[in-house]
Amino acid sequence: MPTGSRLFRPDTLTSQSPRNDGQFPVKLKGAQYTPGRGFWKTNREGMERLITAGRLRPTVGDSLQYVRFLDDFPVVKRNNFWPDGLTGSFTEDKVYVVQSPTKIVARCILMATDPGDLVLDPTCGSGTTAFAAEQWARRWITIDTSRVAIALARTRLMAAKYPYYLLADSPEGIRKEAELTGKTPPAYKTENDVKRGFIYNRVPHVTLKSIANNPEIKEGMSREQIDAAIRKHADTEFLYDDPYEDNKRIRVTGPLTVESLSPHRVLTTDEERPATEVEGKKAIRHRAVRDLNHRKSQSRRRPEHPQSRTAQVRFFGILCRNLVARNGNLHGEGQEPARGGVSWPGTRHGRPGTSERSGQRSRARRGL
Repeated sequence: MPTGSRLFRPDTLTSQSPRNDGQFPVKLKGAQYTPGRGFWKTNREGMERLITAGRLRPTVGDSLQYVRFLDDFPVVKRNNFWPDGLTGSFTEDKVYVVQSPTKIVARCILMATDPGDLVLDPTCGSGTTAFAAEQWARRWITIDTSRVAIALARTRLMAAKYPYYLLADSPEGIRKEAELTGKTPPAYKTENDVKRGFIYNRVPHVTLKSIANNPEIKEGMSREQIDAAIRKHADTEFLYDDPYEDNKRIRVTGPLTVESLSPHRVLTTDEERPATEVEGKKAIRHRAVRDLNHRKSQSRRRPEHPQSRTAQVRFFGILCRNLVARNGNLHGEGQEPARGGVSWPGTRHGRPGTSERSGQRSRARRGL
């Protein structure tokens, strides 16, 4: 681009909204133009200022357009896509497994709070929320159930260094604001109140209306004088994420406390425990042993009147089942392994402690 060139785009100069002073001819470079069926967006006096500022250009259709330069509003509104806040090896060091990007958290804080407001983060993690809140002069409370997270966040905060932003309620801030606006505010006693905010960088927002209603634009002015008059009377947009800094000073984290609702104790032996806790554990252990011995004694006790059982009982290699007490003897069905793996099913009967088969008697033990 040639030196002194500026990027621009043409914009419409007419509107469908009727107005009393919106229908009149305009002369530009020896040609005459009308709004057609529409209306000019400004009156005759405003149109003369636009011509003097060089903000009109003719179109092919015998009409006029407004010249909007790229630097008339050098910023854009941020949408819901934030690709500049990712955490990675080229953007931000990751010190915690679920660490949130600082830029994303800081942007949320700037959108939702003012300096001096209180920010609560119930999931502390690496302390990113507390770090960002401290940087942007917000009070904060952060909570976590992990002692590791709390220790990591505390270390991160205690070692942090932040830029020193110019406070609006300070002598330095008042001087900077007067320098930017050209207006000297009335004298008052400053208190360095952070709730009054910082001195923020700002950008002009030049519009067709601000030029058409600018009383300083007149014929015979130079290009520099016209541009200065446009910037002076243009609307201003504050950049709340870009306050002015004092490069001669830095900030560190303010006073903080780490508190716990249930102090952690390490107990190694019973002697270090409270007496009530030791006695309670002994009583529980005693009851457990007593109940176990009771169940064992019940399982070994022989019933006075044995009933039919489906459990299997082994008498010296004879596996019996369906035992029934009858006339003082035990009767049941069983199998007896034989040589070669052959077994002979049959009925077994006998007194407790014996087993009979085919008139032969042998001593046996009950397998109950």
